[in-house]
Amino acid sequence: MKVLKNKQIIEIEWKVSDQPDAEGRIIFPYKTFLANQKTLLARTDPTGVILDGGASLDDIANALDNLELIALEFHKFTDGRCFTLARLLREAYGFQGDILATGDILTDQIAHMQRCGINLLRLRNEHEINMALGALTSQTVFYQPAADDQQTIRQLRYDLDTR
Repeated sequence: MKVLKNKQIIEIEWKVSDQPDAEGRIIFPYKTFLANQKTLLARTDPTGVILDGGASLDDIANALDNLELIALEFHKFTDGRCFTLARLLREAYGFQGDILATGDILTDQIAHMQRCGINLLRLRNEHEINMALGALTSQTVFYQPAADDQQTIRQLRYDLDTR
């Protein structure tokens, strides 16, 4: 699947399956993962899970060290719960793997997704990918702190005042 990572379009080899015995780099739906967690955590192949905004991170907290990818499914662009999940994964749970955003994504949201800890974006078509590249470079300063540890405008101003 084509994704956007580090401002580049790349191909990743992950596939989605609800079959616990599937081989290869597999992303499992949340319900499948919960129902087969012991089996899936014993896999030798890379494993991922798909979460939507209503998923509970507590249900998979003990498995995070064994997951290489978490896909966050944005069912509606107006539902911001996946932003919260991404930040919690990075800041509260210390998740170091890839976080993929997929689904109903607006280019206006992409810079904020990245700031929340999402590092892979799966967009619907080539046109959206090109727009996303522009969105990632158009905004360079921010008011609020986020999971990316980028300095805020206030911190930048303070640094200038102390010189």
